[in-house]
Amino acid sequence: KTVPTPVRTEPLSRGERWRQRALQAARWCAVSSLFMAPTNKPGTNVALGLCILLSLVGADTGRRWLASWRHPVVRGALVWWAVLFLGALHTWFLTSKLPLGGSFVWACWYPLALGSVLDDDRWRNRALIAFAAAMGLTLLLSFGIAFGWIPQRPHVLAQPFTRGTVFKEYTQQGLATLIFGSMALAAATTARSRGARWGLSLVAALAMANICFVLESRTAYLTLLPVAAYWVWRLM
Repeated sequence: KTVPTPVRTEPLSRGERWRQRALQAARWCAVSSLFMAPTNKPGTNVALGLCILLSLVGADTGRRWLASWRHPVVRGALVWWAVLFLGALHTWFLTSKLPLGGSFVWACWYPLALGSVLDDDRWRNRALIAFAAAMGLTLLLSFGIAFGWIPQRPHVLAQPFTRGTVFKEYTQQGLATLIFGSMALAAATTARSRGARWGLSLVAALAMANICFVLESRTAYLTLLPVAAYWVWRLM
């Protein structure tokens, strides 16, 4: 839900103008991070880091972060982070090693940070379009590799989990492709024209075919099962 920004009539001070610019830059960093998520992990982390930093120094910090905290997806991600953190503490108790260095732990905080800057439909749509554009290109290139039109990555013999992938290994690309396919199917259910519905449904089917017949990632298979059950329930 979009939280309306209070309307001001008096002119902004120089400091407030800089904070507004910082917020605008944070929003573009968030969009960039969604574009790079399927393609470049270091770039994604840099964009997210800048997004968090600029969001904290941007305008209306408290209001934006509090509104983000109220979102159920954000709270769900933070609850899962707490579960992972307790698991890490248990490992520390047993082995004297605290496994908190992996990005999988701290990624649960990203929805909170992204929600603080993607706080209206216009910016959320930009971020979704950026992710869909990157994934659409990745999907086409992956099929090109499968059909032999594009060569496999050079290290595929030493690292078979990069077979059919474009930028990452097949589990990461498989999960990103599953998200992309779900986005396409969700858009198909709300499309007004028959052509758009068929086109988006075709994109969703191609995403599932890429997971099942090109990437063959067991993790993506396991994730596909509950997602498929959800969509069967939604479409019945």
